[in-house]
Amino acid sequence: MDARKYSICLSSRSCLDQFSKNTSSKFTNSLPEVLTNRSNKRFYLRLLMVGVCTTRKDELRMPNGYVKIHIYEVEEQREGMSYKNFAGGFPFPPERKCGEDYATHTFINAPNLLLRTQHLSKLRVKLTDEFNKEIEFAYGPPTILWLEVTDMERTQEEFTVVCTSYHPESFPNNTLAEFCSPLPTEMSLRDFEVALLQLVYPSEVKETVYGTLQAGAYTWVYNLSSMASIDDLVAAVNADINGSHFANRLVMGRLAEGDMEGFVYLRQRGALQGRESGPIIVQPSPNFTKACGQVREPRPRTVLQPNSYFIFDGFPDIALGQENPIAMLECDVIKPNMLAGRNANLLHCVPVLANKNAKDNKMYEPSLLAFHPVIDSPFNRLAFRFINPDGTLRTLSTANDKECILMSLLFRKKKQ
Repeated sequence: MDARKYSICLSSRSCLDQFSKNTSSKFTNSLPEVLTNRSNKRFYLRLLMVGVCTTRKDELRMPNGYVKIHIYEVEEQREGMSYKNFAGGFPFPPERKCGEDYATHTFINAPNLLLRTQHLSKLRVKLTDEFNKEIEFAYGPPTILWLEVTDMERTQEEFTVVCTSYHPESFPNNTLAEFCSPLPTEMSLRDFEVALLQLVYPSEVKETVYGTLQAGAYTWVYNLSSMASIDDLVAAVNADINGSHFANRLVMGRLAEGDMEGFVYLRQRGALQGRESGPIIVQPSPNFTKACGQVREPRPRTVLQPNSYFIFDGFPDIALGQENPIAMLECDVIKPNMLAGRNANLLHCVPVLANKNAKDNKMYEPSLLAFHPVIDSPFNRLAFRFINPDGTLRTLSTANDKECILMSLLFRKKKQ
């Protein structure tokens, strides 16, 4: 076969004469014809759609679960959950119903995964839960996978690169928030562009979220993730104020009565012992203002005159300050673009869950691909950073230091 693309449909009910032990969640299919890549290049596989039976949702104990698809012919990779043949995942039950007991999931912008073999005669599939434990769907409608196999290296017009944050030998200083991922060969991609296809976080990813308060020449930093209530933040701020030359002049507190009872305020007291007190410029960070309940556009700076108050205009909730949902993902091989008035290598803005188990949001796939020009110089590795809008580095972590972030990028020739 000389075609560059092959459409393949796998079914758990097919090939039972050859593979009698096939089940709805673990099965093998022979291909109608052995695919031989005569050009001595490599095959890539991409998931298009999956269909599964949903009648035993309660027995599976997965009312809001996550099903992973493993294809054994996929080249070994880390996908953040310690399994090397991961090909894709979907929420269970899938969102598109095709009857009372059957539903499908379409993979939007799924990456092309490199296959281990150049002579492909069969594909083996296993479906597991998010922790790689085998699951068994009801014996009813078959499990069906729709795939596309292609030789992406023939034309070099478009190809996918999968990057991970865990490379202890080549890049031992990698972290989840800032890491390098090596490439199998040096690339020179003049007139190419790149977009983020998919991002997979470890199941236990957490983030330490900080808030800052600047008063005059002082800048105080607070770990909002470690605080149980807004009163902890108020106490920490007042402790810092009392250790500065603003002691007895500046105070943070909560209103005790009136329509705004419980709201948080900053106040500068009046003159002390006959001395005049000048204005104090106060600048709370966005996370700080969210914790204090400010629901309108945060002020970048506030000038407090003697005997004046600044009252945050919403009810305080420390949980609001602990959530830092959007991060900016930078990639060093794209040309800088304008971001908030400065040049940055911004690849995409991505969601990040803070201080929560990320099991409900392991995978992020952009609804629209945003392509960016690739630099003209050769490169043999890709570097990534998760940052805040102000340019500071995010703080992502897990209890297991071998967990990693998996990222798929689509490179393509620029359209003329």
